[in-house]
Amino acid sequence: MNQEFDDLLELGNFYTLSQKFEEAIKILKRAEKINKMNPELYYNLGMAYEGLNEKDKARDSFRLVLKLNPDYKSAQEHLIKLVEE
Repeated sequence: MNQEFDDLLELGNFYTLSQKFEEAIKILKRAEKINKMNPELYYNLGMAYEGLNEKDKARDSFRLVLKLNPDYKSAQEHLIKLVEE
């Protein structure tokens, strides 16, 4: 795995957990340039967009997660919640 990608993913997750959603998105977009095939990346992006109440972008991110990994339970749950709102 790419160390820079892993570091960016971890930092983006930290910012999301710290509710610094704009920062998280900036970092995760940098990670996306390295690896577009990682479901965890799009899950974290979805969480950050959800935190900013950008529901369309959050839904799109969770859909990408499920395209890459149809069994990603947390993404399924968040997507269902967003679609029902």
